[in-house]
Amino acid sequence: MMKQMRKVSTILGVLVLLACAVSLFVGCPSPNGGSNTNNSTQVKYITVKYDMTGCYENPTKQDDGFSWKPQNQEEKSGSSFYFTGERYKNTVLSENGKDIIGWSKTKGGPKDYDLGGKVQIENDMTLYPAYGSTAYTTIIYKFPNCKCNTSNGGSWDNWQLKLQKVERGSKLKLADDNSPSTQNKSWKVQYVAPANKKIIIGWSKSETGNTEDYDFGEEIPASKHMVLYPEYAKYKVGDTIGTKVVIFVREGKKQKFLYHQNIKSLQSLGMIGVI
Repeated sequence: MMKQMRKVSTILGVLVLLACAVSLFVGCPSPNGGSNTNNSTQVKYITVKYDMTGCYENPTKQDDGFSWKPQNQEEKSGSSFYFTGERYKNTVLSENGKDIIGWSKTKGGPKDYDLGGKVQIENDMTLYPAYGSTAYTTIIYKFPNCKCNTSNGGSWDNWQLKLQKVERGSKLKLADDNSPSTQNKSWKVQYVAPANKKIIIGWSKSETGNTEDYDFGEEIPASKHMVLYPEYAKYKVGDTIGTKVVIFVREGKKQKFLYHQNIKSLQSLGMIGVI
């Protein structure tokens, strides 16, 4: 009889252990008759995406390691959430010329959230740029393969040009001598030293500077964003044209130059390399 009772007790113990193992997710009986149920719930995360269609990187953006496109953000549902802020405002140009003033819940819609605004978000969402009412045109000047001409008055604060931003549809006068530099100094073309040693005679829409697009100080309609580069004269001092040597290149849009077959005879006149 005792053996049978011990056998039954052993079987019951095994069954209880099996029941506890199977019921880990629903709770196991506790000594006091209660339940050890795990009441923790799965944490919900929400994602905020940014749709920047119609925008592109500002060519003057500093290489600070950050993308001009805001990254998707993920936070716990219901927690405080900071939207992408002012840091991105100057890294982006919009095709419509309008400044980004905040974020909208609908494409082309009004501002629903401030740049860098703090809110509580419960569900996934996609945000779009919210624009101001005024459209602008931005002209950016870049000088690839050029450096500061320190031997001709150039310095770190005057040899590169400040971008121009005017209301779209108005007239814009392109940069010329004495236009403001990036540091609000007086810029001059002589402060720029091209690697190709050629004379800058105007502004080109081509990075290579081989197209004749605009003259210094030319007035144009401000209709769209543009990046302009130095336009170079076809020849530089010292180039040969057949048996003749270029000794003078005039600054300006028109490529006027003088050359002479016997360059040595002109050295005494101090004309070699005159610009």
